[in-house]
Amino acid sequence: MAHINIARRNVFLLALCQALFITGNTVFFSVAGLIGQSLAPSKVLTTLPFALMQLGNMLATIPASILMKRVGRRWGFMAGVFIGIGGASLGVGAIASRSFWALCGSTILLGIYSGFSGYYRFAAVEVAPKAWRSQAISLVISGGILTVLIGPPLASWSKDLFPGVIFGGSFVTMIVLMILTLGVLGLTHMPKIISTEQQETGRGLGVIIRQPVFIVAVTGSTLGFGAMILILTAALLEIIAQGYPFETAAIALQCNILGLFGTSFFTGRLITRFGVLKIMAAGAILALLCIAINLLTSNYWSYMIALAFLGVSWSFLYIGSTALLTEAYQPIEKAKTQAAHDFISEGLVTIPILLSGALFQTFGWAVVNWAALPMAAIVLVAVLWFQQQSTIDHQRLQ
Repeated sequence: MAHINIARRNVFLLALCQALFITGNTVFFSVAGLIGQSLAPSKVLTTLPFALMQLGNMLATIPASILMKRVGRRWGFMAGVFIGIGGASLGVGAIASRSFWALCGSTILLGIYSGFSGYYRFAAVEVAPKAWRSQAISLVISGGILTVLIGPPLASWSKDLFPGVIFGGSFVTMIVLMILTLGVLGLTHMPKIISTEQQETGRGLGVIIRQPVFIVAVTGSTLGFGAMILILTAALLEIIAQGYPFETAAIALQCNILGLFGTSFFTGRLITRFGVLKIMAAGAILALLCIAINLLTSNYWSYMIALAFLGVSWSFLYIGSTALLTEAYQPIEKAKTQAAHDFISEGLVTIPILLSGALFQTFGWAVVNWAALPMAAIVLVAVLWFQQQSTIDHQRLQ
């Protein structure tokens, strides 16, 4: 019982770290498009900071995993937070000096911080009993529900915190949240590093990533997140372009976050009850429903409902993919498998982030949604195929 209580305490603390991380990202995400528009030398470059942030995220995944393998999860997470503080500080300087390229440097560092923070969900797997792993992943990711309550309002308040330096307060707010994260990490008790896990043993990485289970997991997480970020980034710009105030865009983002993290409280239990593949298929279908709403209508409520569906879709696909990935490796293979998954996923997601602004500015809102359509469809086909193959394999074993 004491072991379970310690595990739950650690999962709670990891969920709080996730909440602080996502809240900071929400503050940034709420204003980043507007900052990009105001500083970019060309409208086509509006979302370049987003893409560079994702690039930093991708580049950090392997070094972060290697570092955590050597020094442990807690010290690795702390190193990531210090990099994030540096990135947010550079962001303040970029706003004050009106430098678009300094802003790009800031987002690369913030992306590296995101790369480290992406391992909170894997840390939850390691501290939780095997039967509770899906719920642990779900609970850590659902820590972002705090963002629904304070993220968008904090973004609206902090952007004007310093008169004459609009949006500078957003980066300062992120720094405060990162300092709080350091305090929470100091309270966690991660499992001790096992010497055998520090050695490169187990199957080769090529063998691991060729497994159908790995391919479906990375497809779900990559294309699910790619479709969401492609639509969400353009949606906030579309809402402003339609004449709605910034507060409306913040509410729309809040609906997305509520769908995403509110659902995450229950996603783990849904996976336990219905199976991971059914939940991932439901996530792909919800993404398709979001796209259909965006293509068929365009008003206040359609934005809110579509982005809420998009958030639930990401929750099902991201948590489902993470749970599915745990079936692709043995404990001694976890570092390289997790790093490979996140490197591939975060790297490929850079493409829709970079394209989102250019597609929206050049071709409009409808084209952005048509571009996201095949991404959601591919996930659905991949999940249904793997489900059929799993059923056939199961029947052969009987």
